[in-house]
Amino acid sequence: MWNRIAAILVGIAIIFPLERWAAVPWYFSLPLGALGYGCVRYIGYFGRERRNIKNVMDEAVKSAKARDQISN
Repeated sequence: MWNRIAAILVGIAIIFPLERWAAVPWYFSLPLGALGYGCVRYIGYFGRERRNIKNVMDEAVKSAKARDQISN
């Protein structure tokens, strides 16, 4: 949820200054805002998946060690 809120805020933070201060038309600033939104969402997804992969690998190592101790 927080990733989505952060992504929306980044998108707005990109769109607003481009339209107001740089006088960029909305049809250019809107895709740039959407790109910023997508980047933040992807970075959040990548971080979450990386954490998940690390947890799965840790569990696999623990179970392999336990299996080795039982068999020995």
